[in-house]
Amino acid sequence: MVKAPTLDARTFSAIDIWRSMGLRLDEAGPFIAAMMVWARLLPTGERKKGSKNETFGFFDEQEELTTRTWAAILARLRRERAAHGDDWAFEELEEIAAKAEPGTLESLRQTTRDFLATGNELNPSRVHDCARWLLAPSLDVDSDLTALIIDALGIKRSDSVYCGFDLSAPIALELARTHPVELEAPTASLARLTALLGIAGNYSLKVSCSDPARGQIQDPEQGLMWLEQRKRHGYAQRSFDHAIVLPPFGRKYSPDKISDDLSALPGTASMADALHINLALTRSHKHQLILLADGFLFRTTKSDQAYKRLIVSNYGLSVVIGLPRGIIGHNSGVASSLLVFDATNTSLEQTVRFVDCRTKAPSKLRMQNPLAKEHQTREWLARVKGKGDDEYVIEVNVDELADNDYNLAVDRYVVDPEIRRQRQLLNKQTTVPLSDLAELYRPQPFKPTPEHRRPPTGEIITVREVTTSDIQDGVVKRPEKGIDIWIGDVDQIERIILRGGDILISVKGKVGVAGVVPDYAPTEFFNGWTAGQSFVIARLRQSSPISDPLVLARYLASSFGQAQLQALAGGTTVPLIPMGDLKRLPIPVPPIERQRQIMNQIQMTQSLRQQIEQIQGQILQQEQDTSDLFFAPPRALAKPSTDRP
Repeated sequence: MVKAPTLDARTFSAIDIWRSMGLRLDEAGPFIAAMMVWARLLPTGERKKGSKNETFGFFDEQEELTTRTWAAILARLRRERAAHGDDWAFEELEEIAAKAEPGTLESLRQTTRDFLATGNELNPSRVHDCARWLLAPSLDVDSDLTALIIDALGIKRSDSVYCGFDLSAPIALELARTHPVELEAPTASLARLTALLGIAGNYSLKVSCSDPARGQIQDPEQGLMWLEQRKRHGYAQRSFDHAIVLPPFGRKYSPDKISDDLSALPGTASMADALHINLALTRSHKHQLILLADGFLFRTTKSDQAYKRLIVSNYGLSVVIGLPRGIIGHNSGVASSLLVFDATNTSLEQTVRFVDCRTKAPSKLRMQNPLAKEHQTREWLARVKGKGDDEYVIEVNVDELADNDYNLAVDRYVVDPEIRRQRQLLNKQTTVPLSDLAELYRPQPFKPTPEHRRPPTGEIITVREVTTSDIQDGVVKRPEKGIDIWIGDVDQIERIILRGGDILISVKGKVGVAGVVPDYAPTEFFNGWTAGQSFVIARLRQSSPISDPLVLARYLASSFGQAQLQALAGGTTVPLIPMGDLKRLPIPVPPIERQRQIMNQIQMTQSLRQQIEQIQGQILQQEQDTSDLFFAPPRALAKPSTDRP
């Protein structure tokens, strides 16, 4: 397992010296890494008096590092690394040193030497520790992620690894200690730092300052054909055993920026996500690991289903790991997961292992002490490597994935024990899918006619839009929000004007809120009630076995119904219930006599609430009258009674 780096006073001394130079900490990384390279490649040297050679060894005691000698040392290091193709990593270091005050460079050399050296040799373990904290300012990633990824892939000692994008730099460095690794990092400063650290550690690492998705795109329809052709040729063009692709969240591409061999597979709603998966699949022939936001896993449009069916059946998706929030980005609310592909796992009876590392993860993951973090990581790894199902892991076959529209979110299958118990209870009841009981309508975005296209005297009407705050105790109250609409645009909202008995279900944001529209809701357009885009409108079918919408609304608003609705929610940042899942939501259908009993209970509850409201009104009035007595004039006060009992 990857150990946390150890820091001591000398580490912070080096940082203080760097800050005293008036430079940013991200500039310190390449500079200190270059000193480490110097210590490895030229630990000691002899310079004759009067010689024009201004270079000397890193550990030479009688020498002083100045901007002039530093430039000479860099030139020599560049020459020595030219044959390896990584001499570009020493660029711009002279310009950084030129900002230093006299004596500062030498102070930094001495501090770095004290921290990194054992005698006159570079200490490999210190180089390793130093590399990790030098990368930290550039990458907002928890070290637990590095350990989780390395162990999840199970890389053998002789295997080669491809790493794509900046976030994979710490993993590339860790693996390059024992494996041949190639890293493509788009950010120049990070690529330079990682390359220098690889040289300093004598790691088997090749770094390219390039975008993994560079180049030009061809016809997207050729993407799948191209991949299939590679498979038929035995992965001849896949030069690595394993690929790790950790792209930044929310990245977008235009077609003219994508490589012709990375055309997104046809039939997917997200070109960026498909491209990143395709990138990993084209770089290696054993295992691939990709980091994606949960939005991709959760989407279930027809095109997304077709794409996910392909990557499961043809390319061996074997594990989906739900990551804790905050493991990438200190304050990030993005839910993300790791997808692991196994080229040998493409049989018709294959299963996908869903692993939950998010539930019960510490809210302040990075604030844990090293022992607690190591224990947490070991627990996650045990879930990934274990066999069979438990509270946090479940194996799902292809048929079950298809039944769920290829929703690949971990929380779709790894559910809370209470939800599991409730679903078992539902399985014992007579249930009907919600779409068989009611017609479901999703309000579409309203596009008002521009004012310049309306008649000068066009009539404006006001409608009221329901929000989740207008639903109380399972009933829609009179909406507060008013919207002005030109009478000519009424046809756009006619379908979503609410009627008495309509049931509203919130499917976006504050998901699961459900309530029935009362019979006193206006039936005319003017002051009519409409549903916002976060709702789905459910209207009971005439053939529905549920006799009254109040019965259905009561179930949906109950704690049991709310738990089922909440369990359907997913998404990257904003919770969302897919329409397909809502349609399939199983609704228990009691016998008619039981429904009458439910209606009686609902009416009794409504009566009690009305009584409570009346009593609350009386209490408020009584409290107001009592307060008024403090300020009432004397003549308004009644004389105290003098009668004796």
